[in-house]
This record gives sequence, C-alpha cells and structure tokens, in this order.
Amino acid sequence: MDISQCDWETAKKTLEEKTCLTTGKITKELIYELEYDKYLENQGITEIAAKTLGIGKPKGKTMLSGAVAFTVTNDVKKIAY
Repeated sequence: MDISQCDWETAKKTLEEKTCLTTGKITKELIYELEYDKYLENQGITEIAAKTLGIGKPKGKTMLSGAVAFTVTNDVKKIAY
C-alpha cells in the first residue's frame, strides 16, 4: 500500500488478482503420512507429542521431502502442511 500509494481495497484487489485467491470451501482433504524422525527426538519432541500435534517428516517423495511439517486443519479436514 505504501509503495503503490493506494488504499486498502485497491491493494486487496491487486493481491487477489495476482495470487488467484478464492473464498470457496475446501472439499478434499490433503493427506501426507508423517513419520517420527531422529531430528524431532533430538529437539526433545517425543513420538507421542509429535503424533498428538500432527508434526513429522512427510513419508515418500513429496514437495516437503526432507522438511519437518505440521498439519493445518480447517474444521475437521487436513488442508495444508
């Protein structure tokens, strides 16, 4: 807003156009299988805590390979990691 010298509504509209944001409902749950990892253990996170919190290393080849991920839910669906 500061750089473009525009108001909130103009900035919001510009951002929506550039990022293709939608306000639709998420209908399909996103599922990665997260596994407990030695890194989590070294950080003092127990396997039970990791499972309870929905964090871990995604199993298999994914765009999150090698990263520690946490589950984001919307109502009852897993929608992001």
